[in-house]
Amino acid sequence: MRERHGSLGAAPKEGCFKVFSRPQGSAAKSGMTLANGRERSAETDEGSMRERRFLMAIRHREVQNREFAWENRSMNHRGARTSRRRPVAGRRRALLTVALFFFSNTLVSGCGGASSGGTSCPNLAETCASASPFVWTDSIQSGSSPYGFDEFLTERPIDHVVTPSDANGVNLSRVPDPLGGPGYAIRQYGEFDSGGARAELGIWSFQNEAFRELALSGAPVYVAQEWYFPEAIDANGDEWPWLSFLDWHTTAAQGEARWNTSPGIVVNEDGSMTFEFNWGSGPGEFNGQGSGWSQIGMPVGEWFDIEMRWQFATGPTARLAAWVNGVLAVEQVDVVTALPEHSAVELYIKHYGDDQGRTPWNPSKTIKYVRNVRISGARIWR
Repeated sequence: MRERHGSLGAAPKEGCFKVFSRPQGSAAKSGMTLANGRERSAETDEGSMRERRFLMAIRHREVQNREFAWENRSMNHRGARTSRRRPVAGRRRALLTVALFFFSNTLVSGCGGASSGGTSCPNLAETCASASPFVWTDSIQSGSSPYGFDEFLTERPIDHVVTPSDANGVNLSRVPDPLGGPGYAIRQYGEFDSGGARAELGIWSFQNEAFRELALSGAPVYVAQEWYFPEAIDANGDEWPWLSFLDWHTTAAQGEARWNTSPGIVVNEDGSMTFEFNWGSGPGEFNGQGSGWSQIGMPVGEWFDIEMRWQFATGPTARLAAWVNGVLAVEQVDVVTALPEHSAVELYIKHYGDDQGRTPWNPSKTIKYVRNVRISGARIWR
């Protein structure tokens, strides 16, 4: 049986999470993928590892001197995205970056229902999570809105922000497990008629220090989460409607030269629940329109784990992949995900679509549930 690292847990008990140090020097055995796509052994002496992290910290500190925060954002599907911004105190951000450098050796790991290293706590899957170097996890089970995310956005029609409510045709809310198990999930609800809707959770490199360090390093970023679809979604095979469940954006320091959908996960319109990596107009000039449909579809009527591998690459060196319950579903290699001037990464977990006046999506009121979002620099499913 395969083991999922970081399986969803109930509200953590004291002692459930333990701190451990990243392996140093010759003890570090795992490989490292550089920005140019070549593999390098991680059996590096402690001095060079510290030098590398120091150079990364300096780079990120320079980026943070131009830091910003988003306000009143809007985006057209496969089109330009406009933003209004207000400056963020550069000195405070710089201090946070330096602090991150000094504490970069310390990571947090959760442990599952079984005993691991003398620490144990319950989780929903009743499995133990071994030491996996998560740089970020959500707080859906025990936190308050926005549950660790940097954005909690609802729009209907697209570009028109509304209060989250089923009555408004779009909703984001924390609810008990819809299948009756313990714990909670985020319910993403949308009515994707003409004009569309967006129920979106965002993770931003300019707000999340640990995510920025990993995302901009050029090393692989692994994002895993659990999804649940109560029923299959289709548009009777009409290719004109579109529906996106996850999206990467890369931008320059002030949000200019934005590449949205770099790439996104878009569902097949035929009801098979297969999906593809779909590229926006900017990155699409380098990578084509899409990866082709996945070999397997997303399960319906049950919780499943979906994991994606992404890389920041300004040349055709990135390898992207997605797994469903640990089985490779789709991949695309030798792709470009950013421009040389890009210095920020945004990740969106979304329920976002439009029938564009053509075949309506079925069901017309669609729901997706999400929980247990975690980000790591290594494969999460084992």
